[in-house]
Amino acid sequence: MLRLATADTIEQRNRSIPFRDLPKTFQDAVQITRALGLRYLWIDSLCIIQDDKADWELESAKMAEIYLESCLTIAATASVDSTEGFFFNRWTSQAGGEKNYVETFEFHRTFRDADVTIYARQGLDSGHQRMSGYASTSTNTAPLLHRAWAYQERMLAPRMLHVHMEEMFWECKCCTICECGYLSWEREHLDRNKWFPIRGTLTLKSRIALAVDEATPVEDVHTMWLDIVEEYSMLALTKESDRLPALSGLAKYLSQRVQSIYLAGLWESSLAIGLLWHRCSVLYSSCFRDKLSNVPSWSWASIVRTHQSTDEANQLNHITYDEVREGIIQDPRLKILNAACQVTGTNPFGEVSGGTISIEGALIIAKYACPLHLARPQVLYGTEASGVHIDIRGPGEPAEVLDGEMVFCLLFGMSGYDFAGHALILKAVGANTYRRVGYLNLDSQLRWFDNVIPFVVNII
Repeated sequence: MLRLATADTIEQRNRSIPFRDLPKTFQDAVQITRALGLRYLWIDSLCIIQDDKADWELESAKMAEIYLESCLTIAATASVDSTEGFFFNRWTSQAGGEKNYVETFEFHRTFRDADVTIYARQGLDSGHQRMSGYASTSTNTAPLLHRAWAYQERMLAPRMLHVHMEEMFWECKCCTICECGYLSWEREHLDRNKWFPIRGTLTLKSRIALAVDEATPVEDVHTMWLDIVEEYSMLALTKESDRLPALSGLAKYLSQRVQSIYLAGLWESSLAIGLLWHRCSVLYSSCFRDKLSNVPSWSWASIVRTHQSTDEANQLNHITYDEVREGIIQDPRLKILNAACQVTGTNPFGEVSGGTISIEGALIIAKYACPLHLARPQVLYGTEASGVHIDIRGPGEPAEVLDGEMVFCLLFGMSGYDFAGHALILKAVGANTYRRVGYLNLDSQLRWFDNVIPFVVNII
């Protein structure tokens, strides 16, 4: 079996790569490329030196250009690894995860003196749901789409051909269509988006393609970035240190329109919203913050999933902006004084080695409460209590804040539709230095921040 491109093998790879040594998926990709009459084929693991950090950093920063300028991207969407290939007997997943091979039946009939041939197969919707974005990422029907590194490739490629286990799918800036024609029929006759009014009528891929157009408001691009973070945060990585680099190409592409400094997955010009993420309480999984990592606590990328569980659904690390998606009325006392992030290499959108945000705003001291009888932790201020989203609090997770501990609440603003307050929960770790430990959505009836004098905090 062919070894991936390494410092030891690169010279020989430049001379020749024997076809027989390629894994099946690569062999099939070569055959498809030749059949299409195309001369060049890019395969990441053969074109990037895998054990050379400098080459990897240089080439990973070019991912946006490589996939944006491709003629066609072919995706072995149903394959777990490079050994399974593009060509196989089609199958669907039954209850319990069992494979059921798809059969097509042919019927010949006479209708109004004309011979008619009818082809029929069982109804298949796994691929339709998965490709339309309406299926959980925990599904095993499209392993490639569960991988974080494949996300920006899919979003940036102008044309993509997916080989799913059930059928092939075509995905481009304009549409997503399938072999059987169902998605085209659905687009004309049904409106799945009525159940998802936030997403609108365009797919996220289409919206990304339009993002750099001058006619697209910058505010829409910032809102789209929230959608990207929500989708991307659920995807799997072998190395969690790749969480930011694997999205760097897409961030670089969108920076053309945003025209703002990129800070560990957030944009400086929209920090008042970007900082107000929280983990989805429905999907609490086993996560932690790596003490050896320098990703700042205010970044969603600081939340690291564990890999101990074999339950794929339990590996979800879903970051959401559902409380602030429609925007907030910023508190007049809130001022972002300074925001800076240090990157480890030459890619300004890649891995970081620390970051600090200095903010002036209304700050109060409250008591954290997480007794066993409460399903959701609270902060207590005087005689009143409010539920909070704590960043690390699932079963078996290393607690960052303990029951009864004093925490700080920094107000950002309130919702325009229900006047609920939005604040970060901070923990003091030094002289005027804090780390983020959670997010507070304060009931509009609670007036905790009235008449509070602004205070400057540095969040790391």
